[in-house]
Amino acid sequence: MRTSIQITKKDTKSHENKNRYTLVFFLFGMLFNSTSQYFGYKINEQGYLMCEAELDDDPKAEEKYGKSSDYFTKIAIWFTVAGVDSMLLGLFSIMSYFLLLF
Repeated sequence: MRTSIQITKKDTKSHENKNRYTLVFFLFGMLFNSTSQYFGYKINEQGYLMCEAELDDDPKAEEKYGKSSDYFTKIAIWFTVAGVDSMLLGLFSIMSYFLLLF
C-alpha cells in the first residue's frame, strides 16, 4: 500500500522560517568573527606600541598601551565566543532542518 504525502503552504512557510533563522545565525556569526578580527588587529597594534615604549624606556606609555591591549583582548575574546556560539547555533539549526525534512 502506497501512501502519499501532501505538502501544504503552512509546511512550506515553516521550513522557510527555519531557513531564515539559520541564515540569521550564520550572518551574526560572520559579523562577530569580523569584529573579533578587527579587535585582534588592535591588540597587535597596542602590543607593538607597548614594545616600542619599553624600548624607549617610557614606563607611562608602556602602562597605557598595556592596559589598552588588555581591554581589547577582553572584547576580542567576547566577540570570538559569540561568533562561535552563533555559528554552532546555525549549524545545529540547519542539521535539524535536514534531519526533520528527510
